[in-house]
Amino acid sequence: ALGKVNDAEAEYKAAAGLQEKLIPDGPDWVDFRTDLGKTRTNLGLLYRRQGKAAAAGEQYRAAMKVQESLVAEFRDGADFQLDLAMT
Repeated sequence: ALGKVNDAEAEYKAAAGLQEKLIPDGPDWVDFRTDLGKTRTNLGLLYRRQGKAAAAGEQYRAAMKVQESLVAEFRDGADFQLDLAMT
């Protein structure tokens, strides 16, 4: 089981790294930004389940930063609000 957890952690980290590189400085690229928020949330959940509270909190804060920007930008976007609420 530990091998699968380590694999999941590595995959989430790799995905987040790629997603961050794909998001240019502009406000577009909503899908990539949404995916990055979800990836960071999932990595936070993984860390929480491992008892790594500090690492989980770091990932949750990173996810919330992305999600808060989407909520602010798309005030009528219920999906963005839901993602933020679930973080």
